Amino acid sequence: MRILLLFSLLFSGGSMLLAQPQPFTRIFGEPLRFEQGAAVAQTSDGKIFFTGTSAADSMGSFDVWLSRFDETGQEKWARAYGSLLADYPQGMWLVGDSLLLIAGNRYDFDIPRQEAFILALDTAGQVLWYRTYGDSTGNASFKNVRPLPGGDLAAIGYISDPAGGGNDTYVVRLDAQGNPRWQSPLRDSLIDVGHALLPGPDGSLLVVGDRQQPAGHYNAYAARLDSLGAVEWVLPFTSPLNGGAQSLLALRDSTYLMIGESAPDTTTTAFDYYLVNFTADGEERWRRYLGGPGGDAAFAGFQDSDGDLYLAGYGYDSLSQQTDVLVWRCDSSGLPRNQRFYGGPGIDHGYGMWRARDGGFLVAGFSAEGIENQFLLVYDTLAAQTTALNPRVEPVQLWPQPVARTGRIFWSGISGPVALRLFDSQGRLIAQRSPHPSTSWDLPPYLPSGHYWLQLSGGGTRYGQLIRVE
Repeated sequence: MRILLLFSLLFSGGSMLLAQPQPFTRIFGEPLRFEQGAAVAQTSDGKIFFTGTSAADSMGSFDVWLSRFDETGQEKWARAYGSLLADYPQGMWLVGDSLLLIAGNRYDFDIPRQEAFILALDTAGQVLWYRTYGDSTGNASFKNVRPLPGGDLAAIGYISDPAGGGNDTYVVRLDAQGNPRWQSPLRDSLIDVGHALLPGPDGSLLVVGDRQQPAGHYNAYAARLDSLGAVEWVLPFTSPLNGGAQSLLALRDSTYLMIGESAPDTTTTAFDYYLVNFTADGEERWRRYLGGPGGDAAFAGFQDSDGDLYLAGYGYDSLSQQTDVLVWRCDSSGLPRNQRFYGGPGIDHGYGMWRARDGGFLVAGFSAEGIENQFLLVYDTLAAQTTALNPRVEPVQLWPQPVARTGRIFWSGISGPVALRLFDSQGRLIAQRSPHPSTSWDLPPYLPSGHYWLQLSGGGTRYGQLIRVE
């Protein structure tokens, strides 16, 4: 009996090993037309769904494109959807194993005006319903759609401010057929764009987006809306540098992770992967920057069953000397464990990411092949490494929080003298010292109460944190 059982386990293990999909990178589409991947998802039985924009001219100037692949990366079928207008998908979510929700916008070049849309499909590619959103005068677009507990849906993007102040973050709660229950623009005097949302505690919604600052640059922010769409709090990720949000994850410790891009400090204008961890009550816990000497930006990610984070976007590959799809694997606190580049001989970007059913990952994006961009689909696994990969994200401790107006602030985790810069909430430099030989600093006596951005650089480490002065 033991021999039979052992043989059965070995046979099953061998079969599973043979069935394990091999890593692949697929660059596909028509070289003479513009194509760009936006999102990817996989069912529990291995079917892969890829969506993006294609200048297929089957409906209008640009269409929603959906391809279905098997686990080996072989395309099984492809279809175009859309209107007589230009249709641009921005995000997709798989609900269970039977429903695909695609969110985006369609643009009328004649008016010109833009409407948000959601397209619901079954996994055979059949249209279940299609709805447009916005108003009759301005522009609207959806970046992200998610299912909610109880069967409702929620979508986020932007809508024109009727007062002429640019765009506002646009959040809509819908029933299962896409009919609005409520709409909640987050009005601000400057420009706001919503990028991602997730269900929060007690029926709330956690959202992230970008908000223009009085100094003209953009910062990411998070907010929480109650079950009726009223704003409960707004948490600005204040920085004197340009940065923005792209995606949002709910982590296993019941906190949330904003994924995006930002310049790490004032010595460079190139972006890095940008991570901000915060709680459901609006308390920021930490920030991380991941990147190299060129421009890098993160657009999507997930957390695996062990707690590690996977992030996809693009970065500069010093070996190929070009921009390629870049995937980072980090621990649960955002410290890097491994990275890998993907793509063809041209420029490559990754925009969508999904956890593969076997523990690997899928990335959707584009590759600059031929005359125009083509679709790009990547499947791979990424083992963890134990060596440090990026000195800019070594753990730094900063205390106390909050700090008294006439108090002293301390730090650890940065060796040697540091360059110290302090910015106010509008991004203005109000104090600096370099080199600063100590691991503490007395705040300037003229400093009023409020939020400030403290930036420390030294010993190969760059670190920034929001501090509150009381």
